[in-house]
Amino acid sequence: IDFRRELPTRVRKIGDSLAGVLYGVGGLVLLVSLITDVAIIAPTLQDESGMFVLSRLGEANWVAVIIVTAIALLLSAALFIYATVRANSTETEQKQ
Repeated sequence: IDFRRELPTRVRKIGDSLAGVLYGVGGLVLLVSLITDVAIIAPTLQDESGMFVLSRLGEANWVAVIIVTAIALLLSAALFIYATVRANSTETEQKQ
């Protein structure tokens, strides 16, 4: 309750909706990266009969997996950090 006015009013919490969206996009980037990694690795593990053979794991395109994973980790980390900073700055502005 805000007592600074003549009539007490309810204080509304004004959150930063963009920070929430950025967290969601960061998580989505990680999810897409995981799906892409599985899509790169899984076909090389399957033999002609459809069985999974772990001995073929070395035939996967590991350079592509590493590149996709590294880009996703960097992008999601940047999004999470920016969202955290933005959410904290919004809370600080509300307190003043």
